[in-house]
Amino acid sequence: MGRKYLKHDLVQMVKDNTQNILHGHVVCVYTICPKCHQEVDSFKLHEARTRIFLVLAENIVNRVLSLITRWKCPFCGKTFILYPEVALPYKRNTVIKYSTFKIVLRKPLKHSSPVS
Repeated sequence: MGRKYLKHDLVQMVKDNTQNILHGHVVCVYTICPKCHQEVDSFKLHEARTRIFLVLAENIVNRVLSLITRWKCPFCGKTFILYPEVALPYKRNTVIKYSTFKIVLRKPLKHSSPVS
């Protein structure tokens, strides 16, 4: 979550991710299976599932349909999901929306002093 994104760029990044998957321009970045911990030359694309991401852009929450990829290990046969760069695992929110929400929660509460 170290990268900074412009809010309107996130919608386009989610759409670009979908196009890359549809055109077969996606590869698994892992070299070690997260399940069996074997070193693998390449994982096989098992499936692409649809996911609706909630993207905050221009103070509006946009619902953007995208794809997430499931990869299969050639050794153990187990599958795992590789989430897009802007997505949070197991969440429908994108990075910028979540980090904005966390910043709001971290602000200290202002207490008013009682009037005597």
